[in-house]
Amino acid sequence: YRIGSVHVGLKKQHIDQLIGKLRITFLGFVSAVIILFFIISHLLSKYITRPITELTKVSDEISHGNFDIMHTLSYDIKSWDHNEGVKDEVQQLSNSFMNMTNRIMDSQAKLKESENKYRSLFTGGPNPIFVLARETLGILSANPSAEETYGYTKEELIGKIFTDLGSFELDEIQQVDFQDQNSGKITSIGSKIQCHKKGGELLYVNVHACPVRYQDMDAVIIATTDITKMVEKDNQLIQASKMTTLGEMSAGIAHELNQPLNAIKMGNEFIDMMIEKKKKIPDKDLLQIVKEVSSQVDRAVDIIRRLRDFGRKADFTKEKVNINKPVQDVLDIIGRQLRLQNIDIQLNIDENIPHILAHRNRIEQVIFNLITNGRDAINQKSEEAGGSNAKNRILIETHALDDQVMLTVSDTGIGMDTILKERIFEAFFTTKKMGEGMGLGLSITNGIVEDYGGKINIESFEGQGTSFCLSFPAVI
Repeated sequence: YRIGSVHVGLKKQHIDQLIGKLRITFLGFVSAVIILFFIISHLLSKYITRPITELTKVSDEISHGNFDIMHTLSYDIKSWDHNEGVKDEVQQLSNSFMNMTNRIMDSQAKLKESENKYRSLFTGGPNPIFVLARETLGILSANPSAEETYGYTKEELIGKIFTDLGSFELDEIQQVDFQDQNSGKITSIGSKIQCHKKGGELLYVNVHACPVRYQDMDAVIIATTDITKMVEKDNQLIQASKMTTLGEMSAGIAHELNQPLNAIKMGNEFIDMMIEKKKKIPDKDLLQIVKEVSSQVDRAVDIIRRLRDFGRKADFTKEKVNINKPVQDVLDIIGRQLRLQNIDIQLNIDENIPHILAHRNRIEQVIFNLITNGRDAINQKSEEAGGSNAKNRILIETHALDDQVMLTVSDTGIGMDTILKERIFEAFFTTKKMGEGMGLGLSITNGIVEDYGGKINIESFEGQGTSFCLSFPAVI
């Protein structure tokens, strides 16, 4: 029989509550673990990346020129020594960064020192210095010496075109080799250049150029050296040499002038005689006499003009010159005198020769010096031979060779040995007797030729003669 029954069970609500609590506990634990993991990860990553962060901050400050930030680094950085090693890659990076930064700071200090040094040289230099824009040649800056020398204020100079100050070659300045600007190559772009001060006063300068970068643009540093006093002394020497030459030519010049004067006198005497005899001069004869007198007057005027032009004080301006013309002008002055001394003049002239860039008066001086030097050598040879030499000859040749204009003056004089050739262009050096020469002719000749970019080559053999071969750049 059944005594009774027992029913055992759990409330569903109670079980649900337990499960909910367990779920919340588990989720809370998992969340706590995750949060703890993130906190630990964050602290660990911050610890690991802190040097990188500081390096980044320092790099940013250094990129803005603030090198003082290096003193605020909290990370213990010591100079990296390869013998001691490093603890980790971060410290190795830090050490490398420190070394790099120290080098930059040293370079900046040296650069600043260099800038101060060159700024002091620029401002305190005794010679005028200009900074020009390469393309326009406008003056970007100028030192105090430039202001003093040229008479302009710095404000007046800045923006002014440099070629307005003198007869500078524009192409020579603009074609300075900028590929060599890092090597500081200095180029000479002109000597004895004529310039003008603010008031119009003349001065002569030598000019040198150096390409640079200035304010992020191609620029040229121009340094000029005032040589006005030296040029004036050179001119005085040249003029003294000219006057000496004219003095030596005085007898020949008098003979040259006597010929047209005698012809004029004879014509006038003939007219006077016919008038005294009360004879009529036929119109045809009278016209011939008048034309002849007029012709001889023109001849005398031409002789005086040539002498005046030759004796005029030359300047250093350059112009296109056909070298045949100065040759002919010089021979017109002394050709007859040379023939009277039994010296034959031979010409071999190229009529189609290119022009050169020079000054005609100074080229005449060169040719005159070479011809008179040849004449003296021939006369010296004749004296030593005890009489005149039938082969006395001076040959003058002109021709073009590639991009050069060549002028050769050869003589059959006494010639020179090697020792004499080495000293021939020295100032005041002469082999003549005391009072017969100043020893300046060939020295002046060499200086003039070099002023126009030319060269002189000498070929000489003792007892056979000498050839002076001059070369000048041709002008197209």
